[in-house]
Parts: sequence; structure tokens; C-alpha cells
Amino acid sequence: MTKRFNTGYKIAVIILSILVAMLIGAVILIAIGADVLKTYMVILTEPLKNKIGITEVLLRMIPLTIVALGITVAYRS
Repeated sequence: MTKRFNTGYKIAVIILSILVAMLIGAVILIAIGADVLKTYMVILTEPLKNKIGITEVLLRMIPLTIVALGITVAYRS
């Protein structure tokens, strides 16, 4: 029971963190006068519309993933 609770809690923290970040971004977008929904749709859909966009996402994601894994290993040690 405790392990299941801990896993659920961790997932809830991750989802809440993403939502708070999106909310802060929305406040900033509103402050500069941009359309929030249109901006988020462009951010989430444009990179995945063609092969070049997908390649760019992967090229930018790989170094960030390697750094994240390195930091994870460092903190676990």
C-alpha cells in the first residue's frame, strides 16, 4: 500500500509541476498580449508536423536527456 501511495504521489507531483509551469507561462503570455491557447498549440504541434521537425526535437532532446541521467546518477551516489 505504501509503495503504491508513493508512486501515485510522485506522479501527482510531476503532473502538478507541469501544470504550474504552464500556468506561469500563460500568465506571462497574457501579460504580453499573446493568445495562450494558440501559442500552446503551436508549441505542441508544430515540431511534429514533418520529419525535419521530429529530427530537430530528437537532436535537442538527446543532450538534455544525457545531462539529466548524469545528474540523476550523481545524486543517487
